Amino acid sequence: MSIPPKITGVLEAALYAADLDRAEAFYHGVLNMEVVLRLEQRHVFFRAGQTILLVFNPEETAKPSQNTRMPVPAHGAHGPGHVCFRASRDEISRGRMSWTRALPSTPSSTGPTAPARSTSATRRETRWNSPNPTSGSDPIRDLVRLETPLGWRPQARGQCPSKNVGQAL
Repeated sequence: MSIPPKITGVLEAALYAADLDRAEAFYHGVLNMEVVLRLEQRHVFFRAGQTILLVFNPEETAKPSQNTRMPVPAHGAHGPGHVCFRASRDEISRGRMSWTRALPSTPSSTGPTAPARSTSATRRETRWNSPNPTSGSDPIRDLVRLETPLGWRPQARGQCPSKNVGQAL
């Protein structure tokens, strides 16, 4: 009988964006995340504490890898993604002004292939202007959340950590 490995955290998380310049302007310029690696129009990687946020261009990663030293299988996704970053209450509060200035308070089109505007997207984006902003949409329309680690305290099996998460599931 084999014993499964003990998972101790997430090493990488991935989002997909056709416009890597806009993604870099947001994650590096607004959230001040260090750019770890950029490969032309294929990907840009950011450091988020001990985790790396990978932002790939899905049109490029759908093609077979040309790198023989690291032949990464083709992959990709289309449509909004989701990422939640850990931050202290003080960091969230201190960053409120830069986030609200940098992000739209209402949905905006990202081009002719932008997803339809939905009520849920409107609610997400306008929350950046709330007294305690913890979620919003990046310029690529991914849901981006900033939370304290307290949101995911250990719970009894099957219980959600908060009323809002329970309603969403």
